[in-house]
Amino acid sequence: MDATPESLRSFFARDQLRNGRGLLIRAINPQDKDVLQEGLHRLSAESSYCRFFHYKNDLSLQELKDFTEPDFDRHVALVAVDEDLEMVVGVTRYFSCDDLPVRTAEIILAVEDAYHGLGVGSLLLGHLVDLGRTAGYREFRAAVLGEYYKMLDVLYNMNLPLRRSMEGNTVEVHLSLDQPPVI
Repeated sequence: MDATPESLRSFFARDQLRNGRGLLIRAINPQDKDVLQEGLHRLSAESSYCRFFHYKNDLSLQELKDFTEPDFDRHVALVAVDEDLEMVVGVTRYFSCDDLPVRTAEIILAVEDAYHGLGVGSLLLGHLVDLGRTAGYREFRAAVLGEYYKMLDVLYNMNLPLRRSMEGNTVEVHLSLDQPPVI
């Protein structure tokens, strides 16, 4: 796959959840503002806190614009859509980190509580890893609250070489994109 912003804006893939339901993974677009806001409303207080590191009930107009209108160069974002319900159930993104010597991006993931454990996060991140590699990224990193075991499990089970460190109650996970998956 080509890693130009134009090609990334049209990205889509079909996958299957562990419960057999169809999942469409596609590039986020400006028309997703309302569904992103609705998805935040469906997150539990715990999931919202773990995603934003504080409780968040609404996204501001600027956040909605920033989140749904990435440049698909330094900021790439994907959504997961339950095909049966035609509902966005997860979102992931990466942001380029310019201050590092190795081409690195910060990743973020949020999955609706009702879809935890069905593979949404792993599928989204798998596609994000492929896109990141194609775009020349060598490492993804994520800051995760130490008590957020669900997210840590998703990252640890990506079968990528990783290193981690702890700072306060936050785990910094670094996933290497240079090396083949660890099996």
